[in-house]
Amino acid sequence: MAETIDVLVVGAGLAGLETARRLGRSGLSVALADRKADPGSGVHTTGIFVRRSLEDFEFPPDTLGPPISQVELVAPGGAVVALRSER
Repeated sequence: MAETIDVLVVGAGLAGLETARRLGRSGLSVALADRKADPGSGVHTTGIFVRRSLEDFEFPPDTLGPPISQVELVAPGGAVVALRSER
C-alpha cells in the first residue's frame, strides 16, 4: 500500500524547512524534497539574516556565525549603499 501525504514541500532552505515544520505541527502529513541527500547537512542562504528571521526561525545551536553590523551593497553601476546597525 502506498503512503499518502497531505503536502509536498520542495526545497529545504529556510522557507521550506519552516513551512514543513509548521504544517507538520498543525497535524498534516508532510514530505520535504530537496536535491541534497541530507537536508540536515546545512542550510544554504545568503548568510545575512534580518532580526525578524532570527526571531521567527528556530536555529540549531552553533549554526550561526558572528553577527554582522555593517554591510555595503554595490549596484552594477557602482553606487554604494552602506547599511549599519547598532544591534
